[in-house]
Amino acid sequence: MPLAGHGLIVSDRQGKRQRGELVEERRQTGYSTPSEYVRESIRKDPKRRAKEGLDALLETDAMARLKARKKPAK
Repeated sequence: MPLAGHGLIVSDRQGKRQRGELVEERRQTGYSTPSEYVRESIRKDPKRRAKEGLDALLETDAMARLKARKKPAK
């Protein structure tokens, strides 16, 4: 069954290999095992998602403020 990821369609086998390569590459940046990297990523995920949500809200608010400034006074 194909998987969609980053705009690409890859087979399960290709996807597993690519994920494995990514995990190994990231592990080499300071983690002793691939499992350690995966566990740390899972622990950080809720915080990352919350930050993304907050960033989106701030961007929406900033855009609304810019639009309000551009409206001509009557």
